[in-house]
Amino acid sequence: MLDQTRASLTTGIENFTASYSDSRVVPGTGLPIFPCLIEPRLSSGFSSAMKLTRQPPRQTHMIVHLLKSKIHRARVTAASLHYEGSLTIAEDLMKSAGLLPYERILCSNLANGKRWETYAIPGKRDSGAIELNGAVARLGKKGNLLTIMSFTEMSLSAGRRWKPHVIVLDPENRIANPQGT
Repeated sequence: MLDQTRASLTTGIENFTASYSDSRVVPGTGLPIFPCLIEPRLSSGFSSAMKLTRQPPRQTHMIVHLLKSKIHRARVTAASLHYEGSLTIAEDLMKSAGLLPYERILCSNLANGKRWETYAIPGKRDSGAIELNGAVARLGKKGNLLTIMSFTEMSLSAGRRWKPHVIVLDPENRIANPQGT
């Protein structure tokens, strides 16, 4: 019985080697383009044999994370340590950058290199408001320059055509250079 099982496995390995060696490979790597899968199957008695199957290529749908919106050189106008959190951004700036109220954002402070994640809340339109609220009030001070970013997920094919909404602000937090809007 043991010899019969060994013979079945040896035949399976030889078939696998033959199948593997004649498959197409990625140039310079020796790795197969269409990998072979080994599936166990029961044959007569208690012995098992190996059945080799070549699977068709699977379609993969890669998702990429890309910049959606960016407000560059936003000058902090206020900080409120005792507010419950978030970053207040003037409503017109949010709209121009394509940010939604309560959207998750990543902020970086150009003065000290600190980065944090929070959410955007709309401030008074045309006020130029950029206000640090809650604990992040400790990560910057009035006059610091911030970069405010949000990201999105999309398919690789859509990502190849994607253009983010980017605005660059002047020292009074007015739009100096809109890009991709």
